[in-house]
Amino acid sequence: MLFLCSALRLIAASGIAYLLMAVNHYLSWNAGYPLGALYIVLMAMAGADLIRGIFVMVSGRRPAKKTVLALRCAAAAAIFLWGTVNMQMISPLEHVYTSPKIDQPHTFVFISDIHYGSSQDPALVRKALEEVEELGPEFIVLGGDITDEFTTMEEMLEIYRMFGEMDIPVYYVYGNHDRQPNADMIGGASYSPQELEQAITGCGIRILKDEWVYAAPDVVLVGMEDISVEGRIELTALPERPEDAYIIWIDHSPYQDDEIASPGADLQLSGHSHAGQLFPLRTIYRLGVRCIWGDYLVGTTRVYVSSGFGGWYIPFRTEKTCNYEVITIMPGQQK
Repeated sequence: MLFLCSALRLIAASGIAYLLMAVNHYLSWNAGYPLGALYIVLMAMAGADLIRGIFVMVSGRRPAKKTVLALRCAAAAAIFLWGTVNMQMISPLEHVYTSPKIDQPHTFVFISDIHYGSSQDPALVRKALEEVEELGPEFIVLGGDITDEFTTMEEMLEIYRMFGEMDIPVYYVYGNHDRQPNADMIGGASYSPQELEQAITGCGIRILKDEWVYAAPDVVLVGMEDISVEGRIELTALPERPEDAYIIWIDHSPYQDDEIASPGADLQLSGHSHAGQLFPLRTIYRLGVRCIWGDYLVGTTRVYVSSGFGGWYIPFRTEKTCNYEVITIMPGQQK
């Protein structure tokens, strides 16, 4: 019975997590913290029931009610602490890819899903970006959702100013939240799409929207409009790209499995999924979507999906830590 209760509470917690992370509804937009607290309570009770069940099986005795209450409280405190600290850990992940199209090594940084002013502590973002600048990458690629509906005008200007002040070329693609498309659910937008675009380009950042550009003589970046935006062009309508250059495809969402291999890119970089953010969403997402987090090979295209620099809405994550990707492309046979 205890194992059944544990399973049912885990299912309920998963439902709350899915509501928070994936459902575009007034409730999920305005009750994030109460729902997050309910998620923690349900996960703690599920874990406590599992431990109680094991204890009963091994000892043949049932623990006292006070012991059960203490166990649940300890589990809730542990989950809260783990999820909070996990969100505050922003670390680099290094990746090395090889290709005969590359004449010399290129190292760059890919950053996605900061959600600045929303879930991530601005002080932590500033510190991590200082570390990125110290690495001295050849260029930086921003993979979308740098801001979201909870970002103020001042915060939006601040985050792009940070990138603009770096003496490093920066390229950017839109995510599904940057232009605050759902801001009507929380009282209205803080800035317009035009103000966002002016802020980005005013800081010297190059927006790639269904177009490509040389980032180096042998490296081409292709940046796509987000899949959520009506009017995103068909892949066949993209300007023809040089066949002898290494093509890096930047698309905020990694979920278009049938489109990934068709453009003939060597590498696709995406974010969006936050690696699920709340356990066990990463596992649940994998039941229906191929590329959620990590390295994949789709046809001849290498795909990497970042867990993101931050998270969505609540400053809490029980899946993978926050990351930015330090990517090196080396001459050699493709791997």
